[in-house]
Amino acid sequence: MNLLGIDIGGTKIEVTLFRRESGFELTTLGSLRSPTDRTKGYPHILETLEKLIREISAKVNSSLDRIHGIGIGLPGSVDPQTSIMIEGNTSILKGKNLGKDLVDQIGFTGPVLMENDANCFALAEALSGVGLVYAKRSSKPVTEHCSMGIILGTGVGGGIVVRGRLWQGCHGGAGEVGHMELVAGGHPCYCKREGCAEQYLSGPALEAMMATRSYSQIKTPLTSQEVFALAKKQDPVAMAVVHHYKRFLAKFIANLINAFDPDYFVFGGGMSNQGDIYIGMEEMIREQLFLKNIQPVLYQHTLGDSAGARGAALLHLV
Repeated sequence: MNLLGIDIGGTKIEVTLFRRESGFELTTLGSLRSPTDRTKGYPHILETLEKLIREISAKVNSSLDRIHGIGIGLPGSVDPQTSIMIEGNTSILKGKNLGKDLVDQIGFTGPVLMENDANCFALAEALSGVGLVYAKRSSKPVTEHCSMGIILGTGVGGGIVVRGRLWQGCHGGAGEVGHMELVAGGHPCYCKREGCAEQYLSGPALEAMMATRSYSQIKTPLTSQEVFALAKKQDPVAMAVVHHYKRFLAKFIANLINAFDPDYFVFGGGMSNQGDIYIGMEEMIREQLFLKNIQPVLYQHTLGDSAGARGAALLHLV
């Protein structure tokens, strides 16, 4: 059985063709990427998808009629009833029936499933990534785990997997943890709320924190990677900024544990690649938990930035 996984992000589109081996095991047959180019409009997105799908089919000497199903991860909340993206920062996709439009564009006759990209990430890691690691640790199969995938990148998002299935919520809004209030009366967010977690835990949030604390001593704004590198060199301002970031992260995760009590968390996105955020984090979280005997289990992603396409394909197997 061949499955096509598509991950549509704000900057790139990835199309990957998989072959199902057994269970949730997928073998990658081929993968292609292209810039999203959001400024060129919705028709351009459809044209890019058609081009990539036809190219990947030719690359692996396959055809559309040999694809059992297509899964698509979208950068926003997806209505579970209509499969239409109803909210998100890539506005050209909001309200568009991308599944139907793509089927019409390429002449595909199989099923097309749509889901939030953070949900796809969480599902992929739960079923074929860190979920396998936790299964060995706990002796519980992946279909009995409850887990949360957290994206710490340009924005902050999340996905919740309960016993091998996504928890979407009634309207597709479950897991939008980046817009939970982290700081009362805090920084304004584009969602029109104040103090959202995304305003403190994203890469740009860390960079803004460093720019504010440096008091114009650094003429060129630093990237988040540069801030962590400076902290390792014992730069006092960078060390203070990283420590402050970790305090916010610990509070955020403790709130999620108090609300959902998952078996483990898996982190994705650029910020998750900074090893320093994991040092001492479990203890910082434990101090803020209502149930003091909980042992927080935190994992860095294992599937890389291709987890979204894999998770999209896995939608057909859950």
